[in-house]
Amino acid sequence: MENEPEYGASLVPNLSHISFLAKNHTGIDIDDVTHLVGNQYQLTYRYQWSIYNGCADMDLDGEESTTVSFTMDDLGSIKFNIHDNEARDTLDEF
Repeated sequence: MENEPEYGASLVPNLSHISFLAKNHTGIDIDDVTHLVGNQYQLTYRYQWSIYNGCADMDLDGEESTTVSFTMDDLGSIKFNIHDNEARDTLDEF
């Protein structure tokens, strides 16, 4: 998918459930695109996150994988079906 730089950052979710310091600087890595039916597809991708806090001597890295469905029109325009979920916090993880 040649336009990944245009939409990749928009597919990385809010990382506050990991830490308010968690950041993604690399966009996404596409693993697979699957045709579902008609003009509907599913994208499987990974994104990396990092946390750096020099004051706490913390330098962590991680990676998560997820999927999103999308449609593509006849002109090749892509519309992702992203649910606008509320931000999660660490209490949601328990």
